[in-house]
Amino acid sequence: MRVSPLVPGLSRHDLGHFISDILLPRLVAEDGPLVVHGALLPRDTDAVCLVGDSGRGKSTLSAALQKAGWTLHGDDALHLRAEGAEIGARATYPSLRLFSDSLDHLFPDPPADLSPVADYLDKFRLAPDDVGGPAETPRLRAVLLLEGGDGTDAIAARPVTAVTLCMSLLRQSFSLNPADPVAAHERLTAASAVTAAVPGFALSYPREFARLPEVVDLVRSTLDRVGAAAKQEMAARSGLPGDI
Repeated sequence: MRVSPLVPGLSRHDLGHFISDILLPRLVAEDGPLVVHGALLPRDTDAVCLVGDSGRGKSTLSAALQKAGWTLHGDDALHLRAEGAEIGARATYPSLRLFSDSLDHLFPDPPADLSPVADYLDKFRLAPDDVGGPAETPRLRAVLLLEGGDGTDAIAARPVTAVTLCMSLLRQSFSLNPADPVAAHERLTAASAVTAAVPGFALSYPREFARLPEVVDLVRSTLDRVGAAAKQEMAARSGLPGDI
């Protein structure tokens, strides 16, 4: 594919941002999978995704999880596809993009190859080498919907209904032509498959760098609970004790 800008003097940063963050997710969505605005973070072969509006803190929390030992596949867009009874997840490309305040806090000695995401954004892109590569497609185990702060110091992950999760995924999905009814039906079908296989949680926390370790612990414990529940369900279906 060859892309030639029509705007004279468009910088390589602006062009790269348009191709990677705006055009690519919509082109991938045309190929069938559900593509949502979110971050993908595996721990071993199980993964969580962070989904939410721009500015909710997906990239900052993703970087904090990565520094705590998780693998970061991408913080911009990920495609979800049913693979049997499970949901496979993959980032559209390796990405980590941080505003300057998050970069200063999380990377006091930033990599030398930082680059602006775009000339008009106060956001910087870390090189792919600083982001974990997808050795294999991880199994999606939970979707965390990032909410705005509720004005308290509470850090919580509360379960959401399948309807809430489905509508959130659709609202955050990419599409080349949102008015195409066939594509809209396919997105709804794909989102319904995700909600049937994966639980969703509304994640709320104060936007304070000092509290990020607590949020990381909550994400870890949430994934552990989901894994334990899945193990119990599998054991019940097989007639084996849940601790096997």
